[in-house]
Amino acid sequence: MLEGLESLTVPCVTCYSYMLEAIGKNCRNFSELKVLCPLDIEFAESLIKHIPKLKILSLRCSLVYTEALRCILKGLEYLEVLNLSHSMFFAELDHEGAETSNILIQRGGEIPAAMDVSRLERLVACQGETSCFLCQLMLENPSVGGRGYRFQEAMWREDEISSLAH
Repeated sequence: MLEGLESLTVPCVTCYSYMLEAIGKNCRNFSELKVLCPLDIEFAESLIKHIPKLKILSLRCSLVYTEALRCILKGLEYLEVLNLSHSMFFAELDHEGAETSNILIQRGGEIPAAMDVSRLERLVACQGETSCFLCQLMLENPSVGGRGYRFQEAMWREDEISSLAH
């Protein structure tokens, strides 16, 4: 029944691997995904494994781990458009460099240094976190990015990528 599915907007999902596997097996023309949950390394690896030909990905207002983003940029060879608007970027490092805790390293959609996004046809990112309402909301309460307002229809239906705005 999923055969014709080409695009999907998904709120926070705990069993994303099963969902991505089902899409990968059954939806030959699937090319666009908008997720409303944190992008960690496990999610990134599952996305690459099950939907390697993904062309458009929106991580709007998401908590994004830099290693997961690096993995996506390297592993999704067909990725053309990436939306990182109003996102917050985290590293999983403590003060000694051990991977134990989450540290905010960038905010407001600024792309972390050393991320190669040159091969993308289009990168969407917020241009000014100090003047952007959504960036300020994410900074004041990062948990909003994982739940809360995202489930209000007016917010999760919006996207800077027109094909993902519902």
